[in-house]
Amino acid sequence: MGTIKNGTSVYDIKDYLSKEIAPTYFKDIADMNEMNVGLFGYITEILSTTINDGYFAITSLFKEIFPIQAELPESIYNHATIFQIDNLMATAASVPFTIMMSEEALLKNGINVDGNITQFDMDSEMVFNVDGIPFMLDYDVRVTSKRTLEGTIHSAYYIMDHNNSVSPLLNPYIRTSTYVNDNGKRYVVLAVTLHQVEKKTITDTIIMNDKINMVSMEYTFEGQLANFEIFYKAPGDLTYTQLTKKLMNTEKLDKPFCFYKIVDDHKLQIEFSNDERYFTPKYNSEIYIQLYTTKGKNGNFTTYDGTDIEIIGKADRYPNNRGMIFMGTVTGESVGGYDRKDIEELRNDVVKAYSTIKSFTTTNDLQIYFNNIKHREQNEILFMKKRDDAFERLYSTFILFRDADQNVIPTNTLDIKIESTDIDTYMEQSKRNIIKAGKIYRYKGSDKSVAVIDKTLSLKTNLDGYENNDFIYINPFLTVVCANPLSVAFYLNSVNDNITTLYQPTDTKSFNQFIVNSINIKRDALNGEDGYMITTKIAPSAMLPKEAFKLIEDDTLVLPSYKTFKNPTDGYQYIDNENLKVVLTLHGEENRIKRLIDMDLYGFDEDYYFFKKFIKTNDYVTLKNQFQLTEGMLDPTTGTDSTDPVLVDGTNCKMELLTFYQYPDTTEQQLHKFNSLPLLEHFTLTNRYTMSKDTPIRFIIPIPEVRSYVQYANRGPNGKYGFRLEMIPLIKANYFKLPNARERFMNSFRSIYDYIRKSLDLLTNNFHIDIKFFNTYGYSKFYFKHEDLEEATNPLDKINISISFDAKYTFTTDAEDMTKRLKTYIQKYIESRDISLVSSPSLYISNLIAGIKENFPSIKFIKFNGINKYGPSMQTLESLVNETNVIQGVIETSKVIPEYLNVDHTIKNGKRTAQIFINILD
Repeated sequence: MGTIKNGTSVYDIKDYLSKEIAPTYFKDIADMNEMNVGLFGYITEILSTTINDGYFAITSLFKEIFPIQAELPESIYNHATIFQIDNLMATAASVPFTIMMSEEALLKNGINVDGNITQFDMDSEMVFNVDGIPFMLDYDVRVTSKRTLEGTIHSAYYIMDHNNSVSPLLNPYIRTSTYVNDNGKRYVVLAVTLHQVEKKTITDTIIMNDKINMVSMEYTFEGQLANFEIFYKAPGDLTYTQLTKKLMNTEKLDKPFCFYKIVDDHKLQIEFSNDERYFTPKYNSEIYIQLYTTKGKNGNFTTYDGTDIEIIGKADRYPNNRGMIFMGTVTGESVGGYDRKDIEELRNDVVKAYSTIKSFTTTNDLQIYFNNIKHREQNEILFMKKRDDAFERLYSTFILFRDADQNVIPTNTLDIKIESTDIDTYMEQSKRNIIKAGKIYRYKGSDKSVAVIDKTLSLKTNLDGYENNDFIYINPFLTVVCANPLSVAFYLNSVNDNITTLYQPTDTKSFNQFIVNSINIKRDALNGEDGYMITTKIAPSAMLPKEAFKLIEDDTLVLPSYKTFKNPTDGYQYIDNENLKVVLTLHGEENRIKRLIDMDLYGFDEDYYFFKKFIKTNDYVTLKNQFQLTEGMLDPTTGTDSTDPVLVDGTNCKMELLTFYQYPDTTEQQLHKFNSLPLLEHFTLTNRYTMSKDTPIRFIIPIPEVRSYVQYANRGPNGKYGFRLEMIPLIKANYFKLPNARERFMNSFRSIYDYIRKSLDLLTNNFHIDIKFFNTYGYSKFYFKHEDLEEATNPLDKINISISFDAKYTFTTDAEDMTKRLKTYIQKYIESRDISLVSSPSLYISNLIAGIKENFPSIKFIKFNGINKYGPSMQTLESLVNETNVIQGVIETSKVIPEYLNVDHTIKNGKRTAQIFINILD
């Protein structure tokens, strides 16, 4: 019997039933047309349609197994769940907003809790419509008012009695002030942050089957889901417990939790475990769910100067809200709103996870994973298997950096030689030699493979004179060579990090509270800074205490013992009355406080006090990444200056920030553990902040993935040996003198490095990564003219090339604009992946000129003059490092540094100029 072929249509099936099967069983049918009518035709139609539908259903469902072919949204979301892709929700925009209430109404509607203290609670269910776009508070707000002899003062905070994942709030306190209008009426003003969400609350009851103890519920929503929170109450309980949300098919928990899965764009599924060893809900339990939906990017706007602001109050939970009139205004941009991923974006994420199974076993797996950062950072990352034997399994990772204008950043990877006299510090006890970051290197004579330190140069030197004459590099890493055992380690010690602070409750009953959102730690080691500047700003929750500082006027007595500062916001000199203190505590083993850092007040404005402190280091790093700080700290037992260096965790230093306030009335002073120090004996501890684990304090960043072999070099005049280090990443020194270039490069490198660190856990079979930089600035080893390629003689003199043409334009052409566009085209052509990357790196001048003629018809003719020092005979450039030679083993990948052909840019007076020369002919 014949078979139905793949792709058969319903007509083919009907024809097959009529012509192949029917004649076998119905011999008496003389006219075949009778098979298409009557009962026989009816049955044939049903059978053919059913078979076709079944075939189509089976093939369609089979396609849904594979993410790259899946079409049903539910299938793609299921695949995302399998691979634990959890960033499926939209992100709500946030906007700064001021809420204003009449002080009289606030006191009238508030609840008296303690004589002169009144509390008023605001419901987070209230809606703030800004030009028709709804916004909401993250939490309920409590305003506390205190009557004093000088008047009523107010403070406010969020009632954070549950977790709201939409909110990034870490500190409950709200900046509060008082406004008096022209009629003398007083208003209380709260500076809050609203999120562009709408909230839907659903209450449900858990009812389980007696035989199958499984609870699964689905809820629909309109718009884009930004978040949901779920709360549980067992029979007999008086309060709800918030459940931890876990993506479907992840590990179970002992504490109350639920599984969730986003089924499609408008459906959420909640499930509970049926395993009695873990949390399972009780029969007839109650749950309620808060669904937050958002408009995503449509909730963003730059400024809002309109008046279409409507505040819709809620009084269901707080009846005293009913008598309040709320006013408000937008005080900044609405930003941060992002739409949920569409199906195609989600499919791409799933395909990437599917293709690597979230583990990397091949070079291609790594390349797929790092394509993400290529698109985000505009950098290129190339992988080669460097070594795979019984001793080591290693991938080389070559990074090509681009700046904000898509220009290639000049880098190289070279061997460097360090003389014994180049070593900044030698620690005898640990045998560690410290070579500070920011050293300037240049090629050693005619040796094109090794660079040495030039002590006469630094970043402070004018390096413009070396353009086109020499290659001048800088090492951005702190380099530590250990003499016993012989090894080398690299660290980044130039930092500019904002560390998020986390509010921690204290036993204090201080009315004055201070809001601290972050601290900043900054050091520019490349410019020779020998320490870290720590800065922060703090905002009083109520009002700035007037006794904290005093304006220095002509008749003001200023004693030598006074602390004074020039306020940068108004330019006046002030005395710091030292009634407000910010103290950092440095912690060591067993959370023991090792040092105190008493920060200095250096400025203020209408909202904040500004504090800073500079602490010094000698850059000593131990094998366990302990880092030595030397000056700018206090002894925690006496509160006096500490003269002994201290070792702290250099990569995750535990630090706390404490705020203290000295009340004029000593009866308000409260006891704390620092009262024994003369520095703080009369102060009240108001607030305590720890540092977020997401933004650890890092004085140094170890870069163990920058690997190098070290060997002893020639003995110096002092009788000590130097060192030779193999394959060290370097950057053109003068590039770092461009505005903001250092900071941009460091941020880009750290972003890539953090991404690489995450990939290490996914590498299989004990493979590791070795980070190097592309050669984009320096002598070439692998580029040759075509005729020299086979013998590998006479390589290109430098990889960052200059190129020259003669060109004649048509009479009506704007020569200046044409030349600018032509230079841009030439640079993009030379620096394209097809020309300069490893697959087949080659430059053919004939192809370049053909492209110019095709894209610029207003050019009458163009003539190639030469590259670098070579004349027009340099028509071809080809690299030995290409895909074929790598696969065939012609190139030893353990030693190769890929070269990226690019247009040279000279740097003069802080400006870059592309070395593309167009001589316009008349």
